[in-house]
Amino acid sequence: MNKTISIMIILGVILVGAAVAMPFFGMGYGQQNTAVTDALAKGDYQAYMTAIEQQWQTYKATLTQDKFNQMVSSYQSMSQKREQMQATQTAIKQAIKDGSYTEWQTAMSGLTKQPQWVSQINAGNFATYVQMVQARQSGNITETQTLATQLGIPARQGHGMGMRGMGWHKRGTEAAGGTTA
Repeated sequence: MNKTISIMIILGVILVGAAVAMPFFGMGYGQQNTAVTDALAKGDYQAYMTAIEQQWQTYKATLTQDKFNQMVSSYQSMSQKREQMQATQTAIKQAIKDGSYTEWQTAMSGLTKQPQWVSQINAGNFATYVQMVQARQSGNITETQTLATQLGIPARQGHGMGMRGMGWHKRGTEAAGGTTA
């Protein structure tokens, strides 16, 4: 969950940044973008600065109050969504910490897209889910996998696990809250 939210935030920032920077860096202006690329390939600082200055002039000429207002609106919307995602993440963590299925269910409803495995968790097995999350956080891979099997969910699912699972494939159990050997 934590990695998923982080990735979504990063992607949002990248998309807004790209929309803002595209005219400045010449995307869509072909020749100017080629000039920057050529200068970088040749290591020619002066040519690079000339190309960037030309792009800046083009960007300034095309920037209108309406375009600026759109950028501001996009930025504000993205900031608001980020705050909402962070609040949802905090509520999910607290519900798990409290062992409250009702709080967890409410917090999970704040997600824009429910992971498929969520439907497997119910009031009767929520305590097992909490144990699984705690096992993952302490770095106990075996117990995490055992509990996930009991829950009928893939072992790489659970709170704080992002698109690539628990992160053990990269950094040992450190990513799961434990220590690496």
